[in-house]
Amino acid sequence: MLDDASLSAATAAGAAVAEATTAEQWWFVRSWAARFLGRGDLLAELEHLKRLDLSAAAVRQAYDPELRVRMEAALQTRFELLLEESTGVERVERAVQLLHLAQLSRNTYATVAGAAATGAVSPGFDEGAGAPASLVGRIPSETTPFRLRAEAALLDGPPSIHVLAGSAGTGKTQLAAHIARRALRDGSADTVVWVNAASVDTLICGYADASAATTEHDPDQPEHSAEAFRSWLSWTDRRRLVVLDGVPDTVDLHGLWPPARPNGRVLVTARRATSLPGGSGYVELGSYLPEEAADQLMRELLSHGRRDDPLHIAALAADLRQDPSALATAAACMAHDGLTCAAYRERLTRLAGPGGAGPTRDAVTAGWWVAVEAADRQCAGLARPLLELASVLDPHGVPIAVLTSPPALRYLAVRRGQQAPEAPLPATAREVLDTLDVLCRLRLVELDSGLAHPAVRLSTLVQTAVRRAVPVASRDALALSAADALRAVWRTESGRPQSALCRALRSGADLLTGHAGEVLWRSHCHPLLFQAGRNLIDAGLIRAARIRWDWLHARLDQRFGPDHADTLAARGYRARVRGASQDAAGRRHQQASGSPGPSHACPPQWIPRDRRRRSGSGSPAAHEAEALGVLTPSAIPAAPPALRPGTGSPRSGPASGG
Repeated sequence: MLDDASLSAATAAGAAVAEATTAEQWWFVRSWAARFLGRGDLLAELEHLKRLDLSAAAVRQAYDPELRVRMEAALQTRFELLLEESTGVERVERAVQLLHLAQLSRNTYATVAGAAATGAVSPGFDEGAGAPASLVGRIPSETTPFRLRAEAALLDGPPSIHVLAGSAGTGKTQLAAHIARRALRDGSADTVVWVNAASVDTLICGYADASAATTEHDPDQPEHSAEAFRSWLSWTDRRRLVVLDGVPDTVDLHGLWPPARPNGRVLVTARRATSLPGGSGYVELGSYLPEEAADQLMRELLSHGRRDDPLHIAALAADLRQDPSALATAAACMAHDGLTCAAYRERLTRLAGPGGAGPTRDAVTAGWWVAVEAADRQCAGLARPLLELASVLDPHGVPIAVLTSPPALRYLAVRRGQQAPEAPLPATAREVLDTLDVLCRLRLVELDSGLAHPAVRLSTLVQTAVRRAVPVASRDALALSAADALRAVWRTESGRPQSALCRALRSGADLLTGHAGEVLWRSHCHPLLFQAGRNLIDAGLIRAARIRWDWLHARLDQRFGPDHADTLAARGYRARVRGASQDAAGRRHQQASGSPGPSHACPPQWIPRDRRRRSGSGSPAAHEAEALGVLTPSAIPAAPPALRPGTGSPRSGPASGG
C-alpha cells in the first residue's frame, strides 16, 4: 500500500509527462521518464522511449483531450507499480525522482519543494544554488544510444571558452547538448543558453531571446537586446553556460563573443577554429577508435533489437572508417531491411566497390545511398527528391512547411516521375510527412517536431552527397523550386518578421543563394532575394540588412547595370537602410553628448523621384517604391555598438552546418 506522498509523486509525474507531449521540453521529459521506467535496462529504456514517442505523436496529431487523459492515467499506474515494488529508502528515492520529473514540465531544473517532506534531495540538484536553473533556447534531442566521448573531459576545466571542432557527422552538437543537459542536471550552471550560430543574424536573434529571458529587454529591438545580453553576462553573478552551435568558418564573431568571466563558460561547435579570442581552448573531435566504433555499432544494433557476429561488426565499422554518423545510419538501415552485417557490406561493395553502380566510390557516402534506396522503395521514389530539396537549404533546420508547400510538391512530383514513371502523381503533403518519418528512422534526417513550426535537420555531408548527385539538367529547377517554396511560406509570416520560422527562411535563402549559381540572376533578380532583405529590415536587424543590401545592390549593378529596375530598387532599399543606420548612430551620439547626430547622406524622399525619372512610374522599380512606403523614414530601433560580421557575401556568406 502506497502512502499519500508516494501516490502524489506518481500522480504529479504522470500529469507532467502527459502535459509535456506538446511542449518544447518533451525531448528531456521523455528521456527521464524512459530512464525511470527502464530501471537500468537499455533495451527496456529504448522500448519505453518508442512507446512514449508514439503516444506523444498521437496526442499531438489528434488534439483530443481524452488521449492525453488516458496517457496520464496509464503512466500514473506504471509509476505506482514501480513504487510498490520498492521499499524503504529505495521507495523514497524513486518518489523523489518522480517529483523531479514532475518539475520538468515547467522547463526548469530546481529542487522540488515536495522533497522536503522526505528529507531527501535527488543527486544532481544543488540545494544551495538559490534561484532555479533555467534554459534559454532549445537543446537538440539526444540520440539513442548516446556515447560519451573521452574528449568531453577536456571541456570541463579552464579556460572559460572552448571550441569543439571537427568535420560534419562526428557528433559535436550531440556532445555539446550532453554537456548542456548535464549542467542543468548537476547544478553546475544557473543559466544555460543554447544559440544557433549558423549566421550572424541568427546569433543576434538568439542573444535577443536570451536577453528577453534574463534582462526583460524589449525583444522588438534584437540588435540592442543582443548587446544588453552581452552586458548582462559581463556583470551577473549567475553561473552560466552559453553554447554557440554550428559557427561557420566564414563568420567573424568579433564583438559577439560572450565576455570571459570566472563564473561563465562558453562552448562553441564549429568545423574549424577561426577568429578565436585569446586564451580559448581547442578540442578536436574525430572518428571513433576502432574498438570504440565496433562497440558503438553493436550498441546501435542492439537499440534496434538486432545482434550480429562481432567479427562482422568490427569489419563493417572499419569499412565505414569508424565514422559516427555512418555507423548510426548503417545500423538503422540493417534493421529497416533485415540485413546482416555481411549482407550490408555486399550492398556497400555494389555501390562503392570497383565497377560499382553507385554515384560514389566512398564507403561512407555509399552507406547513405543504401539508406536512400531503402527509403525510395518504401516511399514510391519520393525520398531522393525530398533530400534534394533539403540539400540546398539550411542543414540546421529546414521548415517542414517549406517541403510541403505547393512549389516543393510540384518539384517532387516531376522528379519522382522522372525516376519512377509508375509512381502516382501529384505528390501530397501527407506523402512528404510519411517520407520524412522513414528518412528519420533511417537516420538520414532528424525531425524536430517540438517547435511551433516543425523542421528537419540533416548532416552537411549528406547534403553535399545528395546535391552533387542531382542531374545537371535538374539543378536549375531544383534551385528555382526551393526559392519559390521559401517565398511561398514567407508570405504566410509577413506579419511576424522576428519569428523562428522567418529566421529559418532567411538562413535557407542564404544557403540557397550560395548553391544556386546564376539561375537566380538570369533575366532578373529572383523575388526571394528582395524578400530576405526586406525581412531583415522588418525584423530590426539593421546591421545585417545593410550588409545584405550593399551586397545585393553591387551584384545587380554588376550584372544588369545601374539603370535596371532591380538595381534601382535595391539602391532604394540600400539608401533606406543606410539612413536607418545613421539615425541609430545619431541617436546614440545624442544620448552620449546631447548634440545632433549625423544627417542622412541621401534623403529617402529623393529616391522615388530619381527612380521614377530613370525607369518610369509603371516599372517594377516603382512598385518597389510602393513596397517601401515611398521610402519615408520609419521608426527603426537603435542598434548596439559595432557588431562586425564577416565579409564577402550577404550576412557573412552562406552558413554551412558543422
